[in-house]
Amino acid sequence: MSERDEEYANKKYAREFYNEVRNRFKDQEHKFKDFITAFEDCKEDRDIPDFATKMQKILKGHEDLMMKINALLPDRYKIEDKNTIPKKRPNLEDAKNFLRKIRAQFQGVDDHIYKSLVVILYRFYRKVKSFNEVCQEVTTLLKDHPDLLDEFTQFLPEGISIQKTMRPDIKEISNSNGVANTG
Repeated sequence: MSERDEEYANKKYAREFYNEVRNRFKDQEHKFKDFITAFEDCKEDRDIPDFATKMQKILKGHEDLMMKINALLPDRYKIEDKNTIPKKRPNLEDAKNFLRKIRAQFQGVDDHIYKSLVVILYRFYRKVKSFNEVCQEVTTLLKDHPDLLDEFTQFLPEGISIQKTMRPDIKEISNSNGVANTG
């Protein structure tokens, strides 16, 4: 992905996040105004640590939104979640076994899932897809298979986990720092 494409994707993600927050707080106008004010303050003086603190307060109780805002913040300012349990790091053999399991589960039934997963991961490896795009696409692909989606998260970077968010049957990628990594 070119730098220009990545900048466009980041702006698109920020707009989508803004719209999601606006919809979530449509009945809590004061929270949405605080959200807008925090963004404007950050834009004016670039006080990112203060911005992260404000966001943590505004988005408290909405872990999925906190997780998503982390995708917009530099690593050193990610909002932290103190309740995350460290997880065992998988190895290459674990990844191969996971892909074998998916292939076996869907072979002859829904080959599309296995093939799509392989293409998504290959494109990520070739840097055609961003981490956030991979998370979004895999979440969508495996949305009807929560056990596989949970298992997939073991291959995500340290601090990333799956949490039920918008709907009980759809899970979303979240960051142990308390902010989203959807995309």
